[in-house]
Amino acid sequence: LYLDSFKKTKLVMLIGGAEQLTYGIANGTGYRADCLGDWGMWGPGWNHMVNSYPPAIEESQADDAWMHAPIAFEACGTGTTWYTDGMGGNLSKEETRDITIQQSLDWHISVMNLLYGVNYDNMPNEWVETYNEWAKKMGYRYVLRQLAHPSVISAGGRLNLEMDWDNVGVAPCYYAYPLAVRFRDTASGESWEMRTDEDLRTWLPGEVSIDPLLNVPGDIPAGEYALELALLDPHYGTPRIKLAVDGAVGDGWDGWRTITER
Repeated sequence: LYLDSFKKTKLVMLIGGAEQLTYGIANGTGYRADCLGDWGMWGPGWNHMVNSYPPAIEESQADDAWMHAPIAFEACGTGTTWYTDGMGGNLSKEETRDITIQQSLDWHISVMNLLYGVNYDNMPNEWVETYNEWAKKMGYRYVLRQLAHPSVISAGGRLNLEMDWDNVGVAPCYYAYPLAVRFRDTASGESWEMRTDEDLRTWLPGEVSIDPLLNVPGDIPAGEYALELALLDPHYGTPRIKLAVDGAVGDGWDGWRTITER
């Protein structure tokens, strides 16, 4: 029923039950597991991190599910009790926490629920910073490493861009937010927008090089323009995803260079 009813929204299937999870994964869902960080919290001799999740993922052929749908986890306990009460096992709380975080990244996590929020007042700064760094690595995180473009363009002509991107996260974006370029007159604020045909869903972790060729608007006057980029909401046309770079111009777009129109 869910697969029939939700054609655009990505779905996740609760992990466990090999037949059911296999069916969900085969039909395009991700999975959700709700006891991340259990290394013996329910008693000795069995835990979710070793005895539950790995065999469930293998039996359901879900290793590559992250390539097409989100992987979501929920803490066993909470992000606060990991510090106050521990997570089971024989290692220190910090070692157990770090192993859990790395394993979640190896499983290509996009969503983490630490349950009821984390009470930062009860934890040292090192734990707070560790959680913040973990959040930066979940899902996608797009960095523009290099951008090359002509210094002069003509109205109604073509604009060739060469871009080297790096997805430093562990998963792609699962929705087709268009990559857009705009020219902005820094004096008047007037702008002209062009959208590329790039499919953000194919930008897996690692480097991505693209060379979009765009049509320059025919009504743009001669002058100097700021060249800016954004990943847009396809419905509202406003910037949706914040890039992991410096250069924000205040309205969600990121500024890079100036370009002359003649």
